[in-house]
Amino acid sequence: MSFHGLSDARKSRRQHLVTAARAMVGFTSNSNFDPIHSDLCPIDVAMVAGSPWLQDAMQRDFQKSPEGYLKIGGGANTPGRNYFFRSSLNLAHYMKRQNFYLPRGGHPLPVPGMIAFFDVGDRGRYNFIPDRSGIIIEAQRTRATRVVVSQGNSKDGYDVKLITISRGSDYDRDFIGYGDLP
Repeated sequence: MSFHGLSDARKSRRQHLVTAARAMVGFTSNSNFDPIHSDLCPIDVAMVAGSPWLQDAMQRDFQKSPEGYLKIGGGANTPGRNYFFRSSLNLAHYMKRQNFYLPRGGHPLPVPGMIAFFDVGDRGRYNFIPDRSGIIIEAQRTRATRVVVSQGNSKDGYDVKLITISRGSDYDRDFIGYGDLP
């Protein structure tokens, strides 16, 4: 345990997440990518960076208490489907159940290696909140300032990008929560 109360294991896990997320920057999915059925890939930034322990932990949590996940996504929202692990809503649900999710403005403050959650625009009937997640790469004072996320591109695919979150920008307004992975 460190003298600030943060374990060496936590510090190591955060550094692993930052390193893994940085390595995914520049990945582009092909136009055949299907968010429901395609295998997990770098566009699933938080899940891939947290592999394999995050996927295992979510699967154990589902087995312990499937009701919340099924309420979120219906009978098909199970670990047997790739979408279960791709869903930012499922990840936030898991983190809330583990007491690791913090709403924007919470304490402790966001730091590199934490997961960031966003609500990016109103997408009508399928406007799940949060609808995007990423890995915080840099933070200044009370806010995340650089995050690795996936974004849709003009060719019907997705790109993994390192974005800068400027005060007042769309991503600043869309940033709704964050937290450590257990």
